[in-house]
Amino acid sequence: IKDFKRTLNMKHGYLTRKFTVIDSSERATEVEVKRFLSIVNKEIAAISYSVTPLNHDACITFTPYLDGDISNEDSNYNEKFWIEVEKGENSFSSYLTMKTKKLDFYVTTAMRFNILQDGNPVNGQVEKLAKEKYIANRIFLTAFKGKCTTLYKYISVTNSRYFDNNDLLKNALSLVGTAYITGFDALLKAHCDAWENHWRESDIIIEGDVAAQQGIRFNIFQLNQTYTGEDPALNIGPKGFTGEKY
Repeated sequence: IKDFKRTLNMKHGYLTRKFTVIDSSERATEVEVKRFLSIVNKEIAAISYSVTPLNHDACITFTPYLDGDISNEDSNYNEKFWIEVEKGENSFSSYLTMKTKKLDFYVTTAMRFNILQDGNPVNGQVEKLAKEKYIANRIFLTAFKGKCTTLYKYISVTNSRYFDNNDLLKNALSLVGTAYITGFDALLKAHCDAWENHWRESDIIIEGDVAAQQGIRFNIFQLNQTYTGEDPALNIGPKGFTGEKY
């Protein structure tokens, strides 16, 4: 692996990752990934995953999936918190509904995806995969030297805090369908515009200390990402949603 670079764009709220893989036969393949959690549509997330063979033709396999088999590394003695309720899939979409063991809190996640080669839609061979708490689609494609192949994955998340349990799946499928039709670039632009509005309201300028400036903006970014202020019954988590301890 060479030229690895990962960048958190705090101004516009997205993460990018780019690198080149060189295998034992000196075949070089460039990978570029961009992902964001929409600050405009709180149930929506999106990922673009681009692969470009630089000096060879290649068979590429994409496996977009939903995985509900989540555990915390350092709490509850490795107990699993989620029970599968239902799942299903079509050729280019899937959904998974889980509930918590203790309080019956329901969450439905749905995904849709499409694949473009040099901007043109392509359909590859699709294999459906399923196991407990997991569902996926595996797609096999041919990619040619110098040609970029991009998978766009759209994700919706609905939960029983904001939707009736009987409506979770219907709303998840509707939301992810709208995101799919809107498209990655338009979703990202709306997201970036909203982040710029947040920065106009909350930025703090520190002159003469680059590290302190970046540090305060990193904290402002995390606070805005953890809690939008829209739900008065919620607050800022003590370690956001990524930490397992207080």
